[in-house]
Amino acid sequence: MRMQSIVTKMLSDWIAITPSRDPGSLNVLRADSSHPLDFRIGRDARGRYVFQLDSERGADDAPLNEPPAGMDVVVDDLGGGVSRLTLTLHDEEDFAIFRVLCSDLLEVTRGFGEGEGARARRILLNRLLQWQEVFARRRRKLLSRNEIMGLVGELLFLRDIMGPRFGLPLAVASWRGPYGDEQDFAISDLIVEVKTQGTTADRRLRVSSEDQLETAGSRIVICQQGVAACDKGELGAASLNGLARELSTASEEMLECRARLAIGLDTAGWQDLPEYDDHWMLMDRNYFEVIEGFPRITRADLRSGVEEVRYRIRVADCLPFRIEEEAVFRGTSG
Repeated sequence: MRMQSIVTKMLSDWIAITPSRDPGSLNVLRADSSHPLDFRIGRDARGRYVFQLDSERGADDAPLNEPPAGMDVVVDDLGGGVSRLTLTLHDEEDFAIFRVLCSDLLEVTRGFGEGEGARARRILLNRLLQWQEVFARRRRKLLSRNEIMGLVGELLFLRDIMGPRFGLPLAVASWRGPYGDEQDFAISDLIVEVKTQGTTADRRLRVSSEDQLETAGSRIVICQQGVAACDKGELGAASLNGLARELSTASEEMLECRARLAIGLDTAGWQDLPEYDDHWMLMDRNYFEVIEGFPRITRADLRSGVEEVRYRIRVADCLPFRIEEEAVFRGTSG
């Protein structure tokens, strides 16, 4: 629960900061004393929330051409080889989303050390491009049937497995699928890739890249789920709309969690539309650990010039690597 407690403290500290009295200055304080980089939270003279990183100047110190809607992103030269990246939120009503964005930027750079500020800033600017898409994709085409099943599967796993085991705030924070990460859930050193398909489908696992099952530094477990269409009144029936609403209601008193969930659902393409009222029932759930000998392709297997590999794995060939649910999470505390 360490990450969640840090985010909660940062939020309370941020709200307590009073606006600067000087129109040309900011009231700021260190965002996270345990973070290796010099991130700061604060407010300007107009009361707007700001998020800053002071670090070594890099060759690419330039603002984004199109920052995420509703905020400014500026890089200033402070002299002495130091520059400052500043994010300023325009509308206080967007603070819930803004603080989720900023906590995400903190976590994605937590592994950086002293002297790596310029590289961290490049990572942040790239991350902001992803968030730009989050804000821009408020409306998009309807999800396909396979996309609906995939999202239903992730939400079932979030609701039934991750939430009860780790608590909803940490479970939602671990949900990485909507953001283009290689795997769907990441918590501590455990990565879980959720593969959901119809029970009548050919039992093969689709792998989207040569990096998706790369285990360097982490344990990877595949959660393979079978779902079947069913009537609304059947025991265990769940719709995409119903799952999204249920999780939103469960997080109603946890503002950070609710905002993060809303962003994840929006990024995944969900809208509360009648097209997503079809019901599904979980028929089976199996876990396979990706260890030595598991059938997969990694970057090390590819010849020079080969990339963006997509392939399928027969579930029958994964059976020797099947593990029980308790073994999946053994030693993982978050």
